[in-house]
Amino acid sequence: MTHVPVRRVRDGQESLVIAGLLAIASGFLDALTYLDHGGVFANAMTGNIILAGVSAAATHWGDTVGHLLPVAAFVVGGLVGECLMLPAARRFVPWPSASTLGLEIVFLGIVAGLPRAFTSSWLALGISFVAAIQSTSFRRVGGQSYSTIVTTNNLRSFVGHAFAAIREPDSRNRRLTLWFGLVCLSFLAGAAIGALCTMWIGDRALWIAAGILLAAWILLVTDLLLARKKR
Repeated sequence: MTHVPVRRVRDGQESLVIAGLLAIASGFLDALTYLDHGGVFANAMTGNIILAGVSAAATHWGDTVGHLLPVAAFVVGGLVGECLMLPAARRFVPWPSASTLGLEIVFLGIVAGLPRAFTSSWLALGISFVAAIQSTSFRRVGGQSYSTIVTTNNLRSFVGHAFAAIREPDSRNRRLTLWFGLVCLSFLAGAAIGALCTMWIGDRALWIAAGILLAAWILLVTDLLLARKKR
C-alpha cells in the first residue's frame, strides 16, 4: 500500500490541510451570506435552488429571483474556471489553482472594506462567481473526488469508505474515512465560526475568510514551488 503524506500530494491540490481550509472558508461564507445577505448561500447552490422553488410556490417572485441569481453567477464562474483549465489557457495562467484561489482572496479582501450599502445587492453573487472558479481547480483529496464548496458528496464518500473499512479493514479506507470526515467537520466548523463572526462584525468578517484562504494559498504555492524544483 502506497503511503500518501498528509500535507503534500502531487502539486498540493490534493492536500488534506488545503482541503480542510477551503471547506472552512466555504462554510464560513455560506453562513455570512445567509445571515447577512438575504438568506442566500454563496456556495451551496442546492440550498438556493430549493429556496427558489419554495419561494416560487408561494408566488414570492422577488425572493425567487434573489435565490436564482447566485446560481447564475455560479454557472458563469464555473465556465470561466473550466476555461482556465484548458491547455491553451495554461500558457498564460500556468498555475490556475493558485491563480483562482488568489483571485478569491483579493476579491474578499477588497469587498470587506467597502460600505455595506454598496455591496449588499451583489456581494453574494460575487462570492458565488469566484468560489465557482476556485472549485474547478480543487477536485480531489487523497486521490478521491471531493468538493471544496458543498458537503453532501463528501459526506456520502465518508459513509462509503467507513462502511468499506468496517467490512474489510483496510488502511486506505480507514485513511479516506478520516480525511472525508475531517473535510465534513471543517464545513461545520466554518459555518459556526462564520455565523459568530458575522453576528459580531458583519461583512468585515470577510477578512477572516480571506485569511483562511490565504493560509491555503501559501501552502499551495509552497507545494507548487517544491514540485517545480524536483523536476
